[in-house]
Amino acid sequence: LEKMCGILHAVKNQEPKLYEHLKNVMSEQGKVWGKRELLTDIGGRANKAMFIDRGHILASVYDRRGDKQVIFKYDPNDIIAGPEFLRNSIASLKLEALPGTHYVFITYDQMQEVFRKFPATQELATMITAEYRFREMQHLIGLHKKGIERVADFYDTNPHLLPAGEIMTDIEVATFLLLSEGALRDLRAKLIDQGRLKNTRRGMFGK
Repeated sequence: LEKMCGILHAVKNQEPKLYEHLKNVMSEQGKVWGKRELLTDIGGRANKAMFIDRGHILASVYDRRGDKQVIFKYDPNDIIAGPEFLRNSIASLKLEALPGTHYVFITYDQMQEVFRKFPATQELATMITAEYRFREMQHLIGLHKKGIERVADFYDTNPHLLPAGEIMTDIEVATFLLLSEGALRDLRAKLIDQGRLKNTRRGMFGK
């Protein structure tokens, strides 16, 4: 929670009483998942905002054939609080916590109380949402790179996801990078052979 409050302060300075309120509300609302867990399914209510202390949460949709397409990966120190949460509307994304993920959350009703007590937080929430929309756009821009560069960038940023399949499956990585599963494996093997990637465990989530 100290980390989360520091991130909020960096986005836009808030009065100290806000941070004390958030700590009081969220300190007992933490989850540690030793295995993969479904947090929100498509069609469910998007009624929680989350801060990731450790691990990853995947956001995905389903195509016409019912196959899962990972469209975004939330990482440590990320805040998940999109427009659907702010409107308390039906979720259009499936959210899954990967094994080893730890996060804290605040409910929609609790957030409304925050807005009432600390009106400046509404602008803060808008700024946080805009930041993650920008990151999603940057990810989409990165998908125009050559496949081998997409794979290299992904594992350079996430070396703890090697060896493959232990935390995030190949089909999840492949759909996230808009590659076929076979192409991902071929390109990853090529990068390992070239010495650009090391297929060894480096500690869960880089720690």
